[in-house]
Amino acid sequence: MRNFNPLKSISITYGTGGVTPPLLSRRRWQIIAGLLYVAIGMASRLHAYNQPDATWYVYACQRILDGSLDIWSRLDELWAAPPLGMALTYPPLVPLLLTPWVAVGQALGLPESGLHVLIGLPMLLGDVALAYLIAATTGAWIASPAVPGTDRRESGWQLVIFLLCLLTFVVPFSSAYMGHHETFVVLLILLAVRANNFTASGIFWGLAIAAKQTAAFAYVPFVLLLLKGAWQERRPAPGELIRFVLLSVGIPVAFILPFWLAHPESARYALLTVESRRELYGLNIPRLLDGLARRLAPGSAAAIHALLVQASSPFFLLLIATTSIVFALRQRRSGRSPTGPDAPLWAAMGATFAAYVVFGKWNDTHYQLMPLMFLLMLDLVERPAFPYVYVLFTFAATQFYVLAEPVSGYWRFLLYVGLLAYFLAKAWMRPGPGT
Repeated sequence: MRNFNPLKSISITYGTGGVTPPLLSRRRWQIIAGLLYVAIGMASRLHAYNQPDATWYVYACQRILDGSLDIWSRLDELWAAPPLGMALTYPPLVPLLLTPWVAVGQALGLPESGLHVLIGLPMLLGDVALAYLIAATTGAWIASPAVPGTDRRESGWQLVIFLLCLLTFVVPFSSAYMGHHETFVVLLILLAVRANNFTASGIFWGLAIAAKQTAAFAYVPFVLLLLKGAWQERRPAPGELIRFVLLSVGIPVAFILPFWLAHPESARYALLTVESRRELYGLNIPRLLDGLARRLAPGSAAAIHALLVQASSPFFLLLIATTSIVFALRQRRSGRSPTGPDAPLWAAMGATFAAYVVFGKWNDTHYQLMPLMFLLMLDLVERPAFPYVYVLFTFAATQFYVLAEPVSGYWRFLLYVGLLAYFLAKAWMRPGPGT
C-alpha cells in the first residue's frame, strides 16, 4: 500500500533553471493577509454575530467540559422547528474542537457573550487554512518545468488565489457573523479528494461528515466514481474498499455514539426529528411552492405547507442520489476517467450543494458558501491562469447582497439556479482524460 501522505498530490514542482521562487516573500504576505483577515473578522464579530448559533455551540462545549455530554438538549428558535424548537443539529466533532477555546475563555473569566465572540476565532482560522490549501493546490497545477518563469508566476498567482478566497463576501460572513464552519468542511473534502490513497481519503471523508452531515452530499458522487475505478485511475481492491467504507462511515459514527448513548432522546431529536419539523426558510423551491399554494389554493395551503415541510428533505436526498447515479453512468458510457483534480468530479460535487440551495427547504446565507468553493475549484481546474467564471459569479452575487429584499433574494436565487445548471452541464459534457 502507498505511504500515507494526503498532501503528496499537491506538492509543488517549480520551473527549471535551479531558481528558487520567492516563497518567503509570498508566505510573508499570506501570513500578513491572514492575520489581517482574522483581526478584521474578530473586530466585526465583536460588533455583531448570530446569537442562536453561538449559544448552541457554547452550550455544547460547556456540557463537554462538565462531563455530561448533553450537547443537544438546548432548544431555541421555537418558530424554526415547532413545537419544541431548534437544537444544535451537528455531530460532536466541531463542539469538541471548540471546547478548548471555551475552556480558555472560561479560565480568563470571559462572560458568556465573550465566549460567543471567541469561538469565531477558529472559524476564521479555518478560512485562512482553506485559502492556503486551495492556493497551494493551484500552484501545483500551473507550475510547468517546460515553461521558463512559471516558478515566479506560480508564486504570485498563489497569493492572488489566497486573497480571492478570503475576499469572497460569503466566506467571512459565514465565519465571522454566522459562526459557521463550512470552510472547515470544504477543507476536509478537498483533502479527501486530493488524498493519494483510499485510506487517507476515507479518513478525511469521515472527518468531513463528522463535522457536518451535508458533506455526505458530495460523498455520494465521489463514492460512485470510486466504485467504477474513476478515482486513483483504478478500482479499489476489496481490502482498500472495506477500509475506505469503514473509515468514512465509522469515523462519524464513532464521534456520535458516546453522546447518543449518554442522551439518546436529545440526540434523536437533534439529529433526526428536527429536520422533519424544520420550517421553510429563505428563498428556495419549497418556499416558492408554498407561496404559490397560498395564492392559488388558500383552502389547502396549510396541508400543502405541512407536506412541503415533511417531504422536502427526502425529495432532495432522492434527487441527489438519482443525479449522482446518472452522472456516474454517463461517465462510464463515455469511457471518461475523471481522476485527481479533473473537472467532472468537482462539477458533480458542486452540483449537490447548489441543488441544496435551490431545492433545500432551509436556505441561509452560509449554505451558499459551499457551491461557491466548488465553483472555484472547478474553474481553477479548467483555467488556472484566471478563474473568471468564479470571479464574475461572486461579483454578481455580492452585488445582490446590497439590494433590498425581496429583490435581492429573487435575483440571488436565480443566480444559484444558473450555477446548478452550469455544474450539471460540466458534469455531463466535460470530457475526461484519455477521451
